Amino acid sequence: MNVLKRKGLISFLLRQQNAGSGRHLTKSTRRSKHNKNAKQISQIDHEETVTTTTAHVFSKKDSGSHKDDSKFIISKVVSSDEKHSTDYNSKNTLTTIENSNKQLDIYNQQQLLERQNEPKQQPQHFNSEFSLTWDERVKAVATTQQQQHERKNNDQIQNHSKYRDGIPFNRGDHPNRQTFKQQAKAIGKCLAHKNPTAALEIFHRIESKQPRDISKKQSSQILNSFFQVSQEKQGTKFFEWMRRCRPLYGDVYKWNILINGSAKKGDMEQSFKYFQRMKADDIDPDVVTYNCLIHGSIKRENFDDSLKKFKEMKDRGISPSVVTYNSLIDGFSKKGDLEESLKYFKEMKLQGCHPNVITYTSLIDGYSKRGDFDKSLKYLNEMKQKGISANRVTYSSLIDGYRKRGKLIESVIIFNEMKQMGMRPRVMTYTSLIDGYRQKGDLATSLKYFEEMKQNGVSPNVMTYNTLIKGFSTQRDVVQSLRYFKTMIQKRILPNTLTYTSLIDGSGKKGDLEEVQKYLKELQQREIIPDNITYNALVYCFLKEDDFIQAQDYYEKMKEAGIVPDTEVCSAFIAGYNKKEDIPNMMKYFHDMENLGIQPTTEIYNSLIDGWGTN
Repeated sequence: MNVLKRKGLISFLLRQQNAGSGRHLTKSTRRSKHNKNAKQISQIDHEETVTTTTAHVFSKKDSGSHKDDSKFIISKVVSSDEKHSTDYNSKNTLTTIENSNKQLDIYNQQQLLERQNEPKQQPQHFNSEFSLTWDERVKAVATTQQQQHERKNNDQIQNHSKYRDGIPFNRGDHPNRQTFKQQAKAIGKCLAHKNPTAALEIFHRIESKQPRDISKKQSSQILNSFFQVSQEKQGTKFFEWMRRCRPLYGDVYKWNILINGSAKKGDMEQSFKYFQRMKADDIDPDVVTYNCLIHGSIKRENFDDSLKKFKEMKDRGISPSVVTYNSLIDGFSKKGDLEESLKYFKEMKLQGCHPNVITYTSLIDGYSKRGDFDKSLKYLNEMKQKGISANRVTYSSLIDGYRKRGKLIESVIIFNEMKQMGMRPRVMTYTSLIDGYRQKGDLATSLKYFEEMKQNGVSPNVMTYNTLIKGFSTQRDVVQSLRYFKTMIQKRILPNTLTYTSLIDGSGKKGDLEEVQKYLKELQQREIIPDNITYNALVYCFLKEDDFIQAQDYYEKMKEAGIVPDTEVCSAFIAGYNKKEDIPNMMKYFHDMENLGIQPTTEIYNSLIDGWGTN
């Protein structure tokens, strides 16, 4: 404790001593007492014991010890002042100290009560959070972070600026033309992310304020985007709004979007309705309009309508394009009418339209399916001479054509040439070779190409696995069939009707009717509809085990499903009843064939003759 504090304490104690009697003393007497007190204070400054004891007293924190310490101080003071003062000074001083200690005790008790009544505050990092579960702690932290983020955003919006569609507006400012130009650019970003709904909202906002910043092209892009993401209703609604409220936005391009969108869905009736409304609005169709109608009609195998529109476009003076001729050539090639395809192929060259890779691929595919590989190779060489490079579809058409004719060596030659050209074979190309060797019974080579496709990063599909399952089922290798079936399930490839038909056929040939019933139950649980091949396999399975009741049951279910039994099924029933010498049932299925319009084969007639001859 410093000297000033020490002097202040002693002065205070002495003043308390003289408080009672000082009021009745004269001015001179009080002055003499003041001088005497000052003398006592100066003498105490030189005493080391007083300094040490005073520092000890003021370092105490416990208020309960102040009373004893004060007595200790006074005792020292008195002992040091025995030579300079009278006895009444020390006696009065002790009395004053005792009164002060009482007041100090009262004050300390009041402070203690106030502290007890104060609410206890938990520390910032309290231990109760460790009693929470991990999920609750994660949720609490996430909630706190979200609240902080929201508070920050609200402060930013309230104190600085507000935002509309990502474009800042200072409070009180009005959007200018530059603002709307920025929003017009945002339309393209929305369309790039395939979000035509957001693009349409921005479009309406700009169009209502600054229509000159919106172009016909942007409105057409929004309309086209709706059809690309299969939101035809929203697109049609937007188109009708433009046609009703903004006729200046109307053009042939938007009508073409509607016509093409309906044609891709196969709704050619709606496409022709749009075509008639388009002409009623005095908008002339162009070559794209007719291409959409022609291509859509051909996909629906409606060649009459396609040829009518082809003639109409030429009557209007619209020259057909390469796309127009490619649609006609490809359609007739798939139909098998290659003479008609060649007719339009020659016409397009006369009209100055240069054939492209799609044109030649359509002809090569048509002749390959017919088995006329001389013509296929002729057009392949012709396109190479003209500098047109064959693509994967071209080579795949040749490989599949050779495979269907059993010419696997030629298929492999084209396959190797395809790889030498730097083209990566697709899954359909590999599947075609796997199926070709499967039909030949060479499953080892099929598995070779199956492993090659996986090594080259080509993922097998359901057709690939079906080919292998069918191959092993034909050879009655049920273990391998089940192995590849489980593999495709593990790869999350959904089986189809052909998958279960192959499994049923393999188990039936082995005579395991329990497995047949098991696969049939799975097929029904997956809500897969059996086809005629499935029912044929079921009938053969039960007829082989002489279970005619189950075979007849599936025969009737087959007819109830609208599937007409083929000659092989009826022949199997007639041959089975012939072995049992059951003439009535044998004739029943023979008459059933006549009623269904099925032409009996020589084998069926031989069974009937043999049955009647035995009896």
